[in-house]
Amino acid sequence: MLGTNRHQTLLCAGFTYVMLPNDIATASFLTPEERDLGIARQAGVEHGTGNKEGHERFSLVEVRRAFMYPLTWLTAGAYFGLLSAIYSIGLFVSYFCF
Repeated sequence: MLGTNRHQTLLCAGFTYVMLPNDIATASFLTPEERDLGIARQAGVEHGTGNKEGHERFSLVEVRRAFMYPLTWLTAGAYFGLLSAIYSIGLFVSYFCF
């Protein structure tokens, strides 16, 4: 019983690795028109999509600002509280029912 999930995961991972294309140009399930459109959209700015500023530099000031923002801490606390409740239910139900 324990090996079943492991084998399913490995089978799914192998299937995904083989079948999932590396990029838009090698996606066999797209028509040539869809492939060209996807490449054009990914190219960006000249078609009205993408970031006009190029690559944005990483700044520790922004990280500090995010940690000083109260909503960051409220969201993290709510997420932790919800996940703790959800996962503890699964733990205790399986412990007491089986």
